[in-house]
Amino acid sequence: MQLIMFTYLFKLQIYEEAIASYDKALFYAPNYKPAKDAKNQAEKEL
Repeated sequence: MQLIMFTYLFKLQIYEEAIASYDKALFYAPNYKPAKDAKNQAEKEL
């Protein structure tokens, strides 16, 4: 049970960091479609 919770929290952190870095990428290149798609996918995973 603890392992499942740890894995979930670890995954959550990865997605949050990914979303933050996609936000940064989109700040510099707002029309960069792969970053937009990847960010949307990461948000769906959360």
